[in-house]
Amino acid sequence: MDKSTTMRKILIITSALFFVLNLTAKKNFSSDVLKGIVTGEYNAKAPSKVISTNDGENYTQLSDDGKIITLYSYKKGAEEKVLFDASKTKNMKVESIEGYFFSPDEKKIMVYTNSEQLYRRSFVADYYVFDVKRNRLEALSDSVGKQRDPLFSPNGRMVVFAKNNDLRLRKLDYGTVTLITQNAADGNVFNGVSDWVYEEEFAITKQIIWSPDSKYFAYVSLDNTKVGEYSFELYGNYPFKNDADLYPNIRTFKYPKAGTTNPIASLNIFNVYYKKNNTVDLKQLGDFYIPRIKWINKTEDFAVFVLNRNQNRLKMYSVNSKSLIPSLLLEEKSDTYVDYRNIDYVTFLPDNKFSIASERDGFRHMYLYGATGILDQQLTFGSYDITDFYGYDTIKELFYYQAATTSPLDRNVYCVDLKAKSKALTEGKGVKSAQFNKLYTYFIKNSSTASVPNTYSVCAASGKEVRVMEDNTALTQQIATMPQKEFLTIKNAQDIKLNAWMMKPANFDESKVYPLVIYQYSGPDFQEVLDAYSVGLEQELVNKGFIAVCVDVRGSGARGEKFRKGSYQYLGENEAADLITVAKNLGSISYIDKNRIGIWGWSYGGFTTLMAMSTGQKVFAAGVAVAPHTDWKFYDTAYTERYMRRPQENLTGYDSSSPMSLASKLQGELLLIGGTADDNAHIQNIYAYAEQLVQANKQFDMQIYMNRNHGLKGGNTRYHMFTRITEFFIDNLK
Repeated sequence: MDKSTTMRKILIITSALFFVLNLTAKKNFSSDVLKGIVTGEYNAKAPSKVISTNDGENYTQLSDDGKIITLYSYKKGAEEKVLFDASKTKNMKVESIEGYFFSPDEKKIMVYTNSEQLYRRSFVADYYVFDVKRNRLEALSDSVGKQRDPLFSPNGRMVVFAKNNDLRLRKLDYGTVTLITQNAADGNVFNGVSDWVYEEEFAITKQIIWSPDSKYFAYVSLDNTKVGEYSFELYGNYPFKNDADLYPNIRTFKYPKAGTTNPIASLNIFNVYYKKNNTVDLKQLGDFYIPRIKWINKTEDFAVFVLNRNQNRLKMYSVNSKSLIPSLLLEEKSDTYVDYRNIDYVTFLPDNKFSIASERDGFRHMYLYGATGILDQQLTFGSYDITDFYGYDTIKELFYYQAATTSPLDRNVYCVDLKAKSKALTEGKGVKSAQFNKLYTYFIKNSSTASVPNTYSVCAASGKEVRVMEDNTALTQQIATMPQKEFLTIKNAQDIKLNAWMMKPANFDESKVYPLVIYQYSGPDFQEVLDAYSVGLEQELVNKGFIAVCVDVRGSGARGEKFRKGSYQYLGENEAADLITVAKNLGSISYIDKNRIGIWGWSYGGFTTLMAMSTGQKVFAAGVAVAPHTDWKFYDTAYTERYMRRPQENLTGYDSSSPMSLASKLQGELLLIGGTADDNAHIQNIYAYAEQLVQANKQFDMQIYMNRNHGLKGGNTRYHMFTRITEFFIDNLK
């Protein structure tokens, strides 16, 4: 599901609603603040995507118009030279490009244009190979149809790519294309590329890896033949162009719902010299996922990571590309689930020792294993979680990572050596992240706090700042006099302190009584309450005279395994209980009206909104559920079963975690919002839940957006929706 990615995008789009309070003093602000927020008028500026070069001294960026790729110096920021100019290429031309990446030797650049989005991350596009020295551009494939997820071989002489889910191999020296697979014509098989559930729940679009000597590549195939299909209608937009627009089109795709048949994963090796495919026998493992494959430093060996269906057993196998025999290197077990993201901490050292993340001591930390899979040592220690991993410097023998060492609200960047000695590269309050160059000699630091927008700086590997790339000074000055978030903790019924922030109207008067709106997401291992620059609709509500609060309940991230996995098999129960307690505690404050408390959320937050309003207690006078999950049996296998197991194993948990089964207990005014083309939380959730409310004689409001997906964007949609939510709370709480 990757809910953190979904909600961060939602919040970033809505930027700096504080500004309505001081419009007369700042002429550069639109008179319609909400419109400016939706269009990104108040977003913090960020450098365009930076790609490090092999020498570590330089990086490249694509111009805003997509026409030029320029080389810059990390140290000086000065322009070194232009590597690609769309107007000057030989052989063929494109007007502009949308993105690019280099071959390993940097002699060629893969560029693409005319992309068509498939799902959240995946897309097809017209790809071209650009020869830097010859200034020559040529199409990756001459046949009709767009390509997906091309990958250069390590020697830079070949590219493997997908078209219509079959793999092809292009030899750049000869211009020949070989068809590697021929079984995807019916749309049921995905070779080397992800289907819907793998892309959404394992955050990947392709699974292809080359051997270091370019003699083999391994890839995962996903057979969806027996997976159930979901369909939704796409309607023609007015004014209709032809008679076909008068009838809806049906979009159908494979979507395994909880407890149903999953795609069957297989692992394959292609021998480039003999042009032969071989399959690794993993049938003995039963029903499983392959969320990652990685090549080991040994030329002929690679690692395959296998999760069982319930995701509480992770096995790492070493596979020889010739013998195809898997050898178990590591097994991780859990009473709940093993987080697949721990695999992304795996790095193979030159001597084939490897690192991985684990929660075995109660927090996410890094561990070092020997080449044969024997634990060497734990690398990081403490009552905190590592929150990101940046890689390993083979020269200095240092691992780089991000962690919430001082508080779940803050993040800093660190390194640790092979003797488990760590060092902070950034310090202080707020959230800092890093993007390292290829040699780990520089990194770009992204730093912000709740009151100071993002600053982007080039730093030496030691953490010393070299230069500032973007400081957002103008935006910082603009928000300096605006209402700020006040961080606080609120105890739940178990006396656990929950992190929260509160915003008050600019003319706040403690002697008055205000309505309150609580925003939350509440999904597993996710955080809304961070000391980082982010804004949301709550700030518009503050402008309208509400007090706004955001809280991270039990299940949220950066507080250890026990805290984030406390709702295992019973999603929503602890979250709803905490939200009710938080609302009651806030309602006891003299300047908050306990009878005028609202709640809202999106996706998982929409689900917990419904759960919190359906306990039989009328704590919330009004709530808004955007794209909610209303029964976990409607949602996909990989996400749902990770936290709930299969319905066949946990029917009680599914029933108690279903707003559908609790519809008769709903208390308070409710607004349901969704899009008819939501491929994630299907509109089925809203329609089925609405029927339960009808049969329970519960009145409610509903706002449906035609042809909109889970992000509910496009045209005037976002502005209309935020206006609708604001007016709903005004009507019911003021």
